[in-house]
Amino acid sequence: MAATRMISIIGLRKAGKTTFLAALAADMVLVEGFEDAPLPKIEVYRSVAGPKPLFDPAVHDPGDWIAFVTDDRSFRAPFPVFRFSDTAWLVTIANLAWDRANILPP
Repeated sequence: MAATRMISIIGLRKAGKTTFLAALAADMVLVEGFEDAPLPKIEVYRSVAGPKPLFDPAVHDPGDWIAFVTDDRSFRAPFPVFRFSDTAWLVTIANLAWDRANILPP
């Protein structure tokens, strides 16, 4: 049996987490939520969801984030940032997620 990989998709309510999760689903366990869990994270953020994303460089370790998907054109981070309007982000982010996912024992 192959090892299982696990990451967390996080973001504010109505940011698009479930839509993103369904699009990304492969040979990994994808979970929504678990903001405080020690899992690699992909944050989904839309400006209509709230005034600011969950990632805060003063509080969080950027190394815990795999990527960030947003409609906020001004957002910058020390990890890959993808825009919903980009055309090829899903393949790239799926590869990043696969490479960075926690590997669970069989």
